[in-house]
Amino acid sequence: MKKARLYYDGSCPVCANYVRLIMKKVNTRQIEFIPTHDNSKEFQFITAENVAYTGTKAIEMLAANFPEILNYFWMLPPKFKVKGVKAAYKVGGVLRKIIKKKNKKGCGCK
Repeated sequence: MKKARLYYDGSCPVCANYVRLIMKKVNTRQIEFIPTHDNSKEFQFITAENVAYTGTKAIEMLAANFPEILNYFWMLPPKFKVKGVKAAYKVGGVLRKIIKKKNKKGCGCK
């Protein structure tokens, strides 16, 4: 059985923590989490059928393929849960920029 794959900046603490949260909800026999150290700006999600998505579309498709991650947004009405996941991803991007500015040596977010 072919696995889906999620590529993320493994040297970024924001990205790594976001992925740790996702890993707590999804069946890791169905998806592989692949840290990169190329300081990618966005996540890349590749489905088991080998269709690639990046950025917020990657997060949206990740949620479509693994709806259990939507449980983190239990307080939202069901129609807003995907928007909650995408908003959390966008906030992570803002935090990466802040960390990068404050820590000139980098947090891994170069």
